Amino acid sequence: MAGDAHLNGAVLQVRDVRADYGLVTALDGLTFSVGRGEITALIGPHGAGKSAALKAICGLLPVVHGEIIFDGRRVNGTPME
Repeated sequence: MAGDAHLNGAVLQVRDVRADYGLVTALDGLTFSVGRGEITALIGPHGAGKSAALKAICGLLPVVHGEIIFDGRRVNGTPME
């Protein structure tokens, strides 16, 4: 599955991601992709999960379900360097 990112031109794929802050679900079913060279914005009301999405992508918020693929490699669950 992770290799599919290169096949469709996406440099970032977020697939069915769920992330929690303790007992509170911050993200549930988040899915989107960003192609190489694209500019993408996350917009929404206060509390919609924009910051949680970025924290999950960066590895600052643990993903409990789904996967995040960057440049063809699964990055969620990977220790930060």
